[in-house]
Amino acid sequence: NPASFQFTMSLGTRLVIDGVESTDPEDLLVAFVGGQVRGVAQNEALGGGAFWAPMVLYSNLNGEVVTFQVWDESSCTLFDETSLAVTFVADAVQGTPAEPVVLETPAPPVVGTPLAAGWTWFSINTVPTDPSIATHGAKRRC
Repeated sequence: NPASFQFTMSLGTRLVIDGVESTDPEDLLVAFVGGQVRGVAQNEALGGGAFWAPMVLYSNLNGEVVTFQVWDESSCTLFDETSLAVTFVADAVQGTPAEPVVLETPAPPVVGTPLAAGWTWFSINTVPTDPSIATHGAKRRC
């Protein structure tokens, strides 16, 4: 809730997901201090094929370390680790459309399962930690 915070900071990022610059307007960037959300940004087109995710960060004090998670809509993947952490400074501006801060996700893990030649069936059973629809976002197609 932005009204709960006294200060703001502006951050403009370019999302690089698994080594590729994101051009998906449905990709999301979420900022956290501890487990508390402090900002959300959706990828936006700048023109000429370039995208960026402009974000307003919220805090009540300077010096908090802000970390980020990225939602990659096309692969339905949440990256809970990124290359960026920033120290909150009230009224500061980091990143512009011309020179955004680059935020990279690590490559997702590759899992190999050897299969025999011929007709092979394979399944993986998973159980989400929170199966409610509210957790997954009703708008998402994943």
